Amino acid sequence: MSAKPFLTTASALLRPTAGEADADLLARFVATRDEAAFSALVSRHGPTVWDVCRSILGNRADADDAFQAVFLLLVRRAGRLRMPGSVGAWLHGVAVRVARKARVSAARRREKEAGVPPPAASDPPDPSWAEVRAAVHEALAALPAAYREPLVLCYLRGLTRDATAAELGLSPAALKKRLERARGRLRAALVRGGFGPAILLAVDAVPTCAVPPRLLEAASRLVAGGAIPASVLRLAEGAFPMTFGKLAVVVAVTLGVAPK
Repeated sequence: MSAKPFLTTASALLRPTAGEADADLLARFVATRDEAAFSALVSRHGPTVWDVCRSILGNRADADDAFQAVFLLLVRRAGRLRMPGSVGAWLHGVAVRVARKARVSAARRREKEAGVPPPAASDPPDPSWAEVRAAVHEALAALPAAYREPLVLCYLRGLTRDATAAELGLSPAALKKRLERARGRLRAALVRGGFGPAILLAVDAVPTCAVPPRLLEAASRLVAGGAIPASVLRLAEGAFPMTFGKLAVVVAVTLGVAPK
């Protein structure tokens, strides 16, 4: 890659944005297409989006495309977010939806390439850690926004209770009640999916995936309007309308085995 795009991205990332709230960064981006604000959002929420894509897809190339498609959708729909302070929860939900779409497309493509569908297993094996993480992400994305948002902010993004309450416009007492209800709903969904406490707690041994720097840079450059891979565009198209690491912490508090 040439020096110019790299220096543009580096310059944007070095501008002061670390202390700004998501809503402020989003407002700056919507108003002026500020690349520094968008890059800050990519850096802040990229690890969660990447973990969703890797967990649901597994295949690295498919996950790369899904990751970029999620942030392309943010570029396109930033001005339409109903609750700008909930960017993290919105991105998490979009990531799950895009990754599901990519999973279906990849399965069809590989079936076509192979000529015959793979035989169905008579006894499904125990789920891998990636499958457990994917199940948590999908169950979390299926929660109503009021319950999904505090879980994403507290346990995926890692905000304090006070910061989460401020971001959502709630009192600390109201946030505590909402988190308790959200954990209960998530716990019930995971149990219905066949994931018991023992296997879910084992997610604690699996580190959160770090986003490859090249992907952070590629996503940050989406705002510039350059050439976008066709595979990324296909995933972004039709992703709406929609009803919408640190996963171990989500699981632990959901199961009532971590401090609240």
